[in-house]
Amino acid sequence: MLRNLLISILLILSQTLFAQELISNNSTILKEGIYRNFIEFKYNCPSISFKGEISPKRVGFYKSSIVQMERWFGYQNCYGFCDGADIYIRISPDNTKNPYFSCIELYGQFAFLPNYEKNFYGVPFALPFPEVLSTIDGRKHLFNKTTIEQIIVFDSLLYNSFLLEETLKEKTLKEYLETYSMKYSSSIPNLYEIESIVLNNTEKGLLCFGTNPLDTDYTSYLSRIKRFEISRLYHSIEIKEKYYKSGNLKCVSIRAKHSIQNSPTRRYKIGTHQYYFKNGGLKKRVEYNLRGQKNGRFQQFDEEGNITKDKHYNHGKLAG
Repeated sequence: MLRNLLISILLILSQTLFAQELISNNSTILKEGIYRNFIEFKYNCPSISFKGEISPKRVGFYKSSIVQMERWFGYQNCYGFCDGADIYIRISPDNTKNPYFSCIELYGQFAFLPNYEKNFYGVPFALPFPEVLSTIDGRKHLFNKTTIEQIIVFDSLLYNSFLLEETLKEKTLKEYLETYSMKYSSSIPNLYEIESIVLNNTEKGLLCFGTNPLDTDYTSYLSRIKRFEISRLYHSIEIKEKYYKSGNLKCVSIRAKHSIQNSPTRRYKIGTHQYYFKNGGLKKRVEYNLRGQKNGRFQQFDEEGNITKDKHYNHGKLAG
């Protein structure tokens, strides 16, 4: 019990030590730049600087919350950007030649995201289908009564007040969304270390056995990886064990569904997989990244424990 508590405390401390500030915190000072992905937006760490200055005069639809980004900033397939005061999220599909971005209203756990479209003359106009953006996992939902009700249902006072409303216009719905989001913004866990694995190229250090001080043995390593599920971006982590007829362990594999720049519907091999001889000795060790590619050690052993094969992979490619 004490050992598990110590591991949990160390995990929290390590996440706090390396954490970036959450965009959802009221005290966060917005950083100017371009977000390559949702993680950069969530943790207020845009990694690309603008090619030129932003000004309402230079950017055609700046005042109406729409920006033609490729023309002025030269970076097309990005998640969004911040001008230091406002945040703009992409609403055009990837690879669009002239992508459009909408200025969000950031409340905390959630943000209000207007949607726009161009008319025949190329002038943007607001669509009657705005969305609610979660700053925890990046999911978008239609902005309507049903969505707001599902969000605030766990706050009894707010929910009961909501049910007594006679009319629920957009302004009223936004007020409920803002009140709830601001109230619970401090409850969002800062999981930068495990959510920024691909962003910071730290897959080997965080996913592989023996590279973290918490990994006192293979069992504690598996427990550490399983705790990644605390993040909503890791939808499920399955640790599967197979056994010989004798009852001895044959192999241990790890598969995960996640949305760290990947499809959340696929199940990827991740981390360190181990295979054993019938006598219990280690037979093979293989390491994978979040995309299911071999990444790190590939070792084979004989029954005496001697290494017979020792290779190294880098994102699916044999190194050396």
